[in-house]
Amino acid sequence: MAERLKNLPESERPREKAIMHGIRSLSSRELLAILIRSGIRGTSALDAADHLLMKSGGVNGLLKLSRYDMKQVPGISEVKALELEACMELSRRISYERAVEADVVRSPEGLYVSYPVFQQAESEKTASSIR
Repeated sequence: MAERLKNLPESERPREKAIMHGIRSLSSRELLAILIRSGIRGTSALDAADHLLMKSGGVNGLLKLSRYDMKQVPGISEVKALELEACMELSRRISYERAVEADVVRSPEGLYVSYPVFQQAESEKTASSIR
């Protein structure tokens, strides 16, 4: 059985850790657990976060998970999956706007920021050329 977050020392609970040390001090697992908020009997929010990260192959893969895929994880309901999906879409839009503002890739960091946009644009270009 999973350990409940309430049973963890405060310094190890994602919300408390973020308050004490800042949001950047959290791992991807802990950030995801904050978004998930609560688990179900036998599965904590951290467990659900671990499941999602394993299912997606890591943080970058989260953007590719469908709502259906997310709902297969114990503790992820339709509403939680929708909230996570909204979060992922915001992430895509932020990446897109940053890439558009940069306009030209001038550094490895610029390529990193622009890559999701290029990846999406290539898919759209390929799809439109098939039509």
